[in-house]
Amino acid sequence: MQKYKLQENKLYKYFLFAVLAIGMFLLMLEGITSVSYDLKIGDRSPEDIIANRTAVDVVATDIAKQEARELVEDIYRLDNTILNKVRINIDQLMFDVRRLSNEEITETVKINTLQERSEINLSEEVYYKLLQTDSEKLDTIRFHVRNIITQTMGDGIKQTDLKNARSLADDLIIGLDINKDARFIVREIVQNSIAANMFFDERATEERRDSQEAMVADRMITKNTLIVAKGEVISEDIYTRLQSLNLLEDRIQYVDWAGLLIVVVLLVSGLYAYINVYKKEILNDNYLLTLLVLIWILTFVVIKTVHVTTGLFDVSSVGYLVPIAMSTMLITILVSSKLAVYSAVVFSILVSFIFQTDSTLLFDYRFGFVCLASGLAGVFSVTKMTHRSAIMRAGIIVAFVNVIAILAIHLIAIEFTPSVLTMNLLFGIISGLLSSVLTLGLLPFLESTFGILSSVSLLELSNPNNPLLRKLLIEAPGTYHHSVIVGNLAEAAAEAVDADPLLARVGAFYHDVGKTKRPYMFIENQLTKENPHDKIAPSLSTLIITSHPKDGVELAEKHNIPKPIRDIIHQHHGTSLLSYFYNKAKDSEKGNVNEMDYRYQNIKPQSKEAAIVMVADAVEAAVRAMAKPTPSRMETIIRKIIKEKLADGQFDECDLTFKDLDNMVHAYIHVLNGIFHSRIEYPEDQIQKKVLEEIRPDSNSKSEAM
Repeated sequence: MQKYKLQENKLYKYFLFAVLAIGMFLLMLEGITSVSYDLKIGDRSPEDIIANRTAVDVVATDIAKQEARELVEDIYRLDNTILNKVRINIDQLMFDVRRLSNEEITETVKINTLQERSEINLSEEVYYKLLQTDSEKLDTIRFHVRNIITQTMGDGIKQTDLKNARSLADDLIIGLDINKDARFIVREIVQNSIAANMFFDERATEERRDSQEAMVADRMITKNTLIVAKGEVISEDIYTRLQSLNLLEDRIQYVDWAGLLIVVVLLVSGLYAYINVYKKEILNDNYLLTLLVLIWILTFVVIKTVHVTTGLFDVSSVGYLVPIAMSTMLITILVSSKLAVYSAVVFSILVSFIFQTDSTLLFDYRFGFVCLASGLAGVFSVTKMTHRSAIMRAGIIVAFVNVIAILAIHLIAIEFTPSVLTMNLLFGIISGLLSSVLTLGLLPFLESTFGILSSVSLLELSNPNNPLLRKLLIEAPGTYHHSVIVGNLAEAAAEAVDADPLLARVGAFYHDVGKTKRPYMFIENQLTKENPHDKIAPSLSTLIITSHPKDGVELAEKHNIPKPIRDIIHQHHGTSLLSYFYNKAKDSEKGNVNEMDYRYQNIKPQSKEAAIVMVADAVEAAVRAMAKPTPSRMETIIRKIIKEKLADGQFDECDLTFKDLDNMVHAYIHVLNGIFHSRIEYPEDQIQKKVLEEIRPDSNSKSEAM
């Protein structure tokens, strides 16, 4: 009784949304709440000031980045064209000396000519000695000059290293096995040819320093760290740290609270609106709504638990560890994939808010993006789940998506520090695998506590060895086989109208289990032509027939069949009229009959699945009663049944559209054609007569009613 009272409590859902809003507000409150201090540089601290949260230590981070820049040495670029030019100048000098030596002109003219043409600044004495040197010795001099130039300039010479380079050249010249004049010439040419060919590359140096700076991980001020002791002078560094923690802002706190409250109201109102548009039946199901809110609250607790670890470790990226996919997988499996998508969006907003470490920003897109990717991966990886092992596979998929998302974040932020990247990737992998483990652990508990059906549980319930299905097969075999066909019809129709095919199929398997209480009173279980209803009053027959949904619910509860299946059992006849017994009563009692006494006293279908089973039940009974079912005759009957149900208001409380009803007709026809494909159609002039004779409201004279 308490369960039904909770289900009927119309104020309860508003209480749940209020609890959800309060939980979200408290979770996000820490991100904006802080104590303000009126302090300036040079003041003394009035008390010990403790870090109220984990935040980036701007001072320590800047120092670390500056140190990283300073460790980068200046980058110099080797200009090979200079060495090549020196060699050309040497070769040109030797060529000019050889040519002028053979000309009939004065020595003075020759020396002047060499001074004008040579790129090497040499004295007249050197030119004179060169002109007096024979060709063979010139070759030797050229060889030694080029060799020494290559040794000294080959690896590059900075402007500041010219003196050392010339000293090295002198050492090499001293070791040459040549005469005094030749050594003099070699030295003069070398000393006047050596030039700097390594130049400071400012752009490359800055790029290298910027790269090293970007690789520096943020230094963190962990929560509860002492920032400044009582009486300590506020230095510039301490002042900066207080600023990064928002401890110096002179703001009215309730303004922050009001802003946060607006954000929370928008998110929770968005959830309500989303449910109202895409899954309205949840608003009328307090158990399912409680489950959804519980998963959200559990998510808040998980986020808070992970956030606490940022105060224990100097790690700013621990937000990647939050197993958000656990929540979206649970919501997908137990509630709705559409609601799981909205939940993923909200959770990503919460995570990006809670784990932001920059006091100048309200959200940290890095954590929000990875959280959203993780949550959506969780949704899509379990949407078509058919067995529990698929949850572990989903965890692997989520871990892979986390890795890709984190890599993308690092590429965007140009953060290539191997240690930081490795740690973040590890967090992402752990998050994915932990999500699947937690989902596996929580799923059975939540299913049993709230009576919720997952696809895995539905498959387990569809097993013919289930005790209740076994009971139906043994005690009411005709009803069992009828239910199997209804299940096939319902599954096809559910697929056609975007309902839950598995729920419709399994619900159809169990919809008539109440008939096991009096199986012989239902025509599909009667082995002889003798019908017990012919010997009793129509009112008693009605009482017996209409009791089977109630009996079915009682049996289902006894066998721990989940609520969604029990709802289909309870609703699959709605408030339909048993026309056969009603008309029989009117004939026998001369019209003094109350129609309400011959209707099912249940509630009308509240879901697409229940309505689909209602129609499939009637369709199977009607077609089974036909002598020669053909496609055209079956379609006529199906449309007539749907039209009667619609006119009777049986679909008023579920969200089936006219398009859905038309799609259901085609789905039923497709399945029935597969079953009755060998039937031969009657001549056209007999069809209408046969249909009118064979159709009874609720299928046959007694079949659907029974």
